[in-house]
Amino acid sequence: MNFFMTRTLFISEKLPLPDHASGDLRFFSLLNILTATSEVHLAVFGWPAQKAKLGETRFDHYQSLLSKHGIHLHLGHVPALLRSGDWEIIAFEFYHAARPEWIIEARYHNPKAKLVIDSVDVHFKRLHEKAKITGERKDFEQAEKTRRGELLAYNRADFILAVTETDQQHINHYLPKAKTALVPNIHQIHSPELNSPENTCRLVFVGGFQHDPNIDAVLYFCRDVLPRIAARIPVEVYIIGSSPPPQLCKLNSNSIFVTGHVEDTLPYLKRSHISIAPLRYGAGMKGKIGEAMAAGLPVVTTSVGAEGFGCTPGEHILVGDTPEVFAEHIVSLCKDPILYEKIRLAGWDFIREHYSEESLRHQVLETFENILASQPKPLPWRERLTKSLQIEYERHLAWRFRT
Repeated sequence: MNFFMTRTLFISEKLPLPDHASGDLRFFSLLNILTATSEVHLAVFGWPAQKAKLGETRFDHYQSLLSKHGIHLHLGHVPALLRSGDWEIIAFEFYHAARPEWIIEARYHNPKAKLVIDSVDVHFKRLHEKAKITGERKDFEQAEKTRRGELLAYNRADFILAVTETDQQHINHYLPKAKTALVPNIHQIHSPELNSPENTCRLVFVGGFQHDPNIDAVLYFCRDVLPRIAARIPVEVYIIGSSPPPQLCKLNSNSIFVTGHVEDTLPYLKRSHISIAPLRYGAGMKGKIGEAMAAGLPVVTTSVGAEGFGCTPGEHILVGDTPEVFAEHIVSLCKDPILYEKIRLAGWDFIREHYSEESLRHQVLETFENILASQPKPLPWRERLTKSLQIEYERHLAWRFRT
């Protein structure tokens, strides 16, 4: 079958907001790339809450953005769309969007369709890493509960998309027979022009604070790393991201600025000198790092933050897993203009060559061609029988009780 004009349905809780988060930019770019060879539909089931949060004007803006790029948007109506049939690929963003009842609807009414789950990141891996840091029993229990649910969803899909090779290997470790493919973060590349540090070194952290690893990273940095830097050079820290909790807002001072959500992070990146990502746990590819590198900033991060990029520490990025090393990297960049230019330009080149939409277009299209060529899993006979009986009941009996 030729991939041209394949009918593809994506199912997501929310509209992608490509100017808000790197995961949204990746998802939006994925949809946009596929419109070149496919009729792409997006069904959003959590839209009422998102619209209430964004407001009607901004919500309409993001709807229009999808429409301008040839993406057909459906607000709700997921079961009806699945029952309409004729889908060749049905893809869920995040494992929790792949509800068991929707998997059954998809398999029953679209037996030839390939079912895909875009993992975005392996949630239980991130939660296990958090539990190791906190040592709290409830965190281990949550990680294990998530692992069971996440793997159950993946096991029912025909293909699983991973953002990093590490996540891909993690999935295949637990599900050796699973078919997986790599679709990494996709970044917009900006001019690398930047002002190097002069008197005060301005550091920037970008990340949404609905995400626990970001809260932990900022608290760790301000508690254990920043004092070591401030003892040696003048420094300011800008903490940018939506929904900062009270413990972060309390950090506001003459040298720490917690902004909350901003409409556009690029001006803040361009006014800063170094991007920091002191993450101690997490999974997937860290968009804040690619976003900063794509804007020409040098990045100092941890091994967790650098995971999945394939870049070389000391060449494209600086990695410090202890407060002492992390602080030393920042001071070195601020004091050594040659090192500063070397790291930031090498990082910008690396992102442009490996993670721009242009560089990943062929990989994405080839991945979906392979998905299309694969064999779908059948719906188990018990679930098929139950679904058939349910349909017959609705068709011939249920109406009697509604009159």
